Amino acid sequence: MRIKRVLVMLAAAFVLSGLCSGVSAQAEKSSRTMEAQVYFPKEGDSADQTNNPWNLQPVARKVPAAAPLRPAIEALLKGPTAAERRQGFGALDAKGIYIIKVAVKGGTAYASFAHSKKWPGWSGDLSPFSFGDAVERTMRQFPHVRNTVVCVDGVVNFGDESGGPVKRCPKF
Repeated sequence: MRIKRVLVMLAAAFVLSGLCSGVSAQAEKSSRTMEAQVYFPKEGDSADQTNNPWNLQPVARKVPAAAPLRPAIEALLKGPTAAERRQGFGALDAKGIYIIKVAVKGGTAYASFAHSKKWPGWSGDLSPFSFGDAVERTMRQFPHVRNTVVCVDGVVNFGDESGGPVKRCPKF
């Protein structure tokens, strides 16, 4: 009888250890990260005024490897760290802007943003363009992204002040 109890206890311990290692493997899998680049304006002139007029330069962030796009954009909205600011990196004009939805479909990365009710507006005429460029650069780094669409308040041409027609954000 005593041997039977010992065998049952050993079997239970074996089963529990298998369950725990499965949980541990799942936790390890979900904790895998990768390095992603987010783009902030840096003091000084751009070496390529045509293709990078805002002098957007990459800085590294750790993001979940399984779904890196949204966390990378969230890191972009948070801005540079204190150490990066000391190196000359500046924040985007994104105070009061938040993510509505981010997705990748058919090789196109979509990012839709809105602004809070307390949003002061863009600080300058070119701010929406540097914001859009930084988001696009951040999205394009991922190998499955071939095209990008950035929307603010449901509008694709959110920085356009020409008086032309508003281009609505596509449904995604």
